[in-house]
Amino acid sequence: SMKLPKDAKVEKDTMLENNLKITFSNNYKLVLYYSPIMLSQDWKIADQIADKRKSDIGVNLPEYEIKVIEDNANGYIYSSHMKGAKTGPVGHFTFFMPDKNKGYIQIKDFCDFIDEEEEAAICSEANTKKIFDIIAGSAKFN
Repeated sequence: SMKLPKDAKVEKDTMLENNLKITFSNNYKLVLYYSPIMLSQDWKIADQIADKRKSDIGVNLPEYEIKVIEDNANGYIYSSHMKGAKTGPVGHFTFFMPDKNKGYIQIKDFCDFIDEEEEAAICSEANTKKIFDIIAGSAKFN
């Protein structure tokens, strides 16, 4: 479960099983992807986070500027911006939380926009950090 603002609208994605569509009052449209991660004795959550971080942030895409906004033991927030683009950077995050079976659930955002200006304004670094903080502060298994 997760505490969301009262005016947030949550829908199950009819196309993909592990997605929830969340729309916040400021039109921040978010698709949360959640997936279970089973750990073994030799595969720790820190390894999983480092591996995912490398695939999200450590990818060498010369046409993009990637900036880490926050990085902690449970995940990270970053922004990406295409060099020369007229719009601002777009924020993203990945958060990991323990489940009841000694595994973890990965929660990742996908901003759901077609218009680049709208996406950059609504999925700004500041808004993405707010959403990450809501999830980090309230997501738990009941």
